[in-house]
Amino acid sequence: MRVLIVDADHDLTALEKDFLRKERPEWQVDFLPLTTDRDAVLAAIREHDLLISAFTKLDADFFAAPGELKAVSVNAIGFDTVDVDAAACAGVSVFSLTNYCTEEVAEHTVALMMAITRRLLPYTDRQKTGVWSFMASPRPRRITGQTLAVFGFGRIGQAVARRAMGLGMKILAVDPFGPFSTDRPENAWLKDVEFVSREEAFARADVISNHMAQTDENVHYFDAAAFSMMKKKPIFVNCARGMAVDTEALMAALRSGQIFGAGLDVLEEIRDAPELLSEGLNLIITPHAAFYSETSATKLAHDATWNLIHFTEDEPDEITRVLVWKGVKK
Repeated sequence: MRVLIVDADHDLTALEKDFLRKERPEWQVDFLPLTTDRDAVLAAIREHDLLISAFTKLDADFFAAPGELKAVSVNAIGFDTVDVDAAACAGVSVFSLTNYCTEEVAEHTVALMMAITRRLLPYTDRQKTGVWSFMASPRPRRITGQTLAVFGFGRIGQAVARRAMGLGMKILAVDPFGPFSTDRPENAWLKDVEFVSREEAFARADVISNHMAQTDENVHYFDAAAFSMMKKKPIFVNCARGMAVDTEALMAALRSGQIFGAGLDVLEEIRDAPELLSEGLNLIITPHAAFYSETSATKLAHDATWNLIHFTEDEPDEITRVLVWKGVKK
């Protein structure tokens, strides 16, 4: 088997390589760094049987002639970069990770929320100039008693809600599949979650946190109209997908004071980060790092590679146990 790992310019690649060389030393494993030469990447992919990728877009045009490719393992959550319907028509199987970084993303979300609430960054900046004073930062807020609205109440959204409850927050949820059953003992905590419309969440929330999967329908879900409905000047946190937020509308809301602050782990365009941060607003941007820890990195690499191994051994049950199976085998 010939395996290609693309976007291969981070330490996760080393873990994937080690797993493959240990478990399948007879396989040929090649690497391509993250590059803007899309045509070269697609040409290389067509010459391999198996692919591990997070960022390379494989659309219907690619799957019209996929070459030797039999399976794609997306080493990330979701299928944003792969047209799974076109892949299925071409006989290419596609897999995606499901639960390798829930705790990390939930912790990162709460960390952003708390840092913005307590206005921590100005303290550090002022101490660089020798200012030691509790008044070196604008007056922070108390998080206890505030209302958190979670948009997208799946695994990660629920993990965020449970942590926020521990901080004494009230929880609102916006999700097309809720409210969820509280019959099972492990779901008893959901009785304290109030499922509401998006409009009610915007009106009542002190903190808004996005955890929705990205779809064509919710591109710019948080636009100027949405920010205008946020009555309590909330904190806004996005650790899901950058395309859910209209960046210009968000920045306008920050400048005008329509929102108190924002914590972003994802952006529409990553190259915008320096300019967005240059204005000195109550804004924290992290480089799509919410998923990342020693534990999650190891699990990501393990699952992404074993995904392909199980595929070649005709063990779909092993794949669906920890991952998502799409498409049909070639």
